[in-house]
Amino acid sequence: MKYVVNVKKREEFEPTSLEIGSFMHEVIEEFSFFILKNNISWRQLHQKFELDECKNIEIQIEKIVSSKIDKYLSKQENNVRFNILKQRLLSNIKAILRVISLSFSQSEFEPYGYEIEFNEKGAFAPIVIQTKDNKQVELVGKIDRIDTLKLNDKMYVRVVDYKSSQRDLNLNNIKEGISLQLLTYLATFINEINSNNQGIKAVPAAMNYFTISDKIVSLDDNLSSDEIKSEVIKSLRLRGIFLKDVEILNKMDNKFETQERLIDVSKISISRDTNKLLIESEYENLLKEANNILKQISEEILDGVVKILPNKKMDACKYCDYNSICRKNIKV
Repeated sequence: MKYVVNVKKREEFEPTSLEIGSFMHEVIEEFSFFILKNNISWRQLHQKFELDECKNIEIQIEKIVSSKIDKYLSKQENNVRFNILKQRLLSNIKAILRVISLSFSQSEFEPYGYEIEFNEKGAFAPIVIQTKDNKQVELVGKIDRIDTLKLNDKMYVRVVDYKSSQRDLNLNNIKEGISLQLLTYLATFINEINSNNQGIKAVPAAMNYFTISDKIVSLDDNLSSDEIKSEVIKSLRLRGIFLKDVEILNKMDNKFETQERLIDVSKISISRDTNKLLIESEYENLLKEANNILKQISEEILDGVVKILPNKKMDACKYCDYNSICRKNIKV
């Protein structure tokens, strides 16, 4: 069939999770720059949503969604499944943007910037790791969003990374060198601010993941509208590790003590022994520890240390084309 009749296998419209994630990420990025350019704060946006005065905003959202769909999913524009997916993505994007605007309306933190790059052409220089042999390893990257709060003589810093699937930050994984991305960004930004002698000390407030999945939450048909709202809020809370300071947590989310909070720690967490909350000295020690871990990894790479030693905690092997080499059974 393939070589004689020249029949090709029918291609089914099934966008990958990577395509969906990139699409959602770029829509939020472009919309964030749109409101910044037009001097619209997230709090003002929340008011427009609440008063149903957001027709022009929704037109802009639909315009961005359409342009990004053309980029990522243009092959199947006349497909029924494509049109259904487009409407679902548009609906979910609007819900996510509403939650972001709601979170800022409940917070005194302000966006410092979006898509902040650490590289030769970025806002900040590459992250430099000095090895034991006086060699240098340069790390480059991009932070999805940085939020800050200036209080007295301190600048409290929160880094936010958008993820296409729900993810949390585990302190033990950080110390094992598994989840270093957010901590590295946070440490680098704080060091940059403090080295510029701006008369204010930057300190860590949080490092968070924010879910931007096309599947926000799975719901039971019998749930009421209030219960649905509650489930959506739970699924879109900022997850990660926070500064153990009640005053800062209340300024980060003034509904911190209620079920309507949009950060994944509560007042009850303060009295518990949890790795989700660190006092300032613990946080600062962790920032220093991150550099040591990165130094060790860099030295192993330069020394050619490549061990067939898959980490059982990670699911990265599911996406690897070479898992047969280390023979890890991804189903176990």
